[in-house]
Amino acid sequence: MFSYILKINSRESNYKITTNPIQVSYNNSGNSSLVQKIIVKGASIPNVFYNLPASSNKVRFTTILGTFDVVFPVGNYTINSLITYFNSTAESIASGVTLSFNTLVNKLVVTSPGSGGLFDAVGSTSFQILGLKAGQNFIFTAITPTTFLHMADLSGIRNIYAETTFSNMNCLDSIGHKSYGAFIPVDQPFGSIIHYINTEQDLNDIVRSKMYSQNLSRIEIALRDVDGNLLDLQNMNWEITFKILASHGHDLIDE
Repeated sequence: MFSYILKINSRESNYKITTNPIQVSYNNSGNSSLVQKIIVKGASIPNVFYNLPASSNKVRFTTILGTFDVVFPVGNYTINSLITYFNSTAESIASGVTLSFNTLVNKLVVTSPGSGGLFDAVGSTSFQILGLKAGQNFIFTAITPTTFLHMADLSGIRNIYAETTFSNMNCLDSIGHKSYGAFIPVDQPFGSIIHYINTEQDLNDIVRSKMYSQNLSRIEIALRDVDGNLLDLQNMNWEITFKILASHGHDLIDE
């Protein structure tokens, strides 16, 4: 058994690389070893993850005037820029529905001067970001401002979940993405580089069974948020380092 380090970055031209899922193909035909274990040892990933991504940028509401869809342009928002954009849309102007902010409780407030209505959970993807309960319609009244249930959450993603083709780590995940090779905390502000070093070997070591031992020709990693959505790296450069443990063919014993 021996090990070697494989360091890959998106600038290199000798690997076939896609953005996300990060899929790396390289020629390993000259190596007679059989891969037994692959470990994500480290990564440098740019924090270019918007707090209002494409997966969570739509809100639908209904009044007596009809049903309206507001789609926020993907980007980084403050509570003020979120309110400003919503109130400037044709949907807000046509319906009279506007948003404001209650600084006492740090929650969004909806006002509808003509009639009441509801925010539609089925047609919306941004409920949790706005401070509404996912899967539950929110009813607002006419004239009297109605405060949202929860605080708006514009904090963005907190962790990057690196799903890999070579992992077999059990994980309690209702989404179903269980082949995690690394949990990478987003501990740097937007526009900075997240430097991850694997210090949790028991969690991140993935043992490949004998039936999968082979000359390694492809590594694939998908970077996801907590909901399983693929993260957009915005074509920015990244680096990932793997530690590969291998054995020569004659070291393997048939069972």
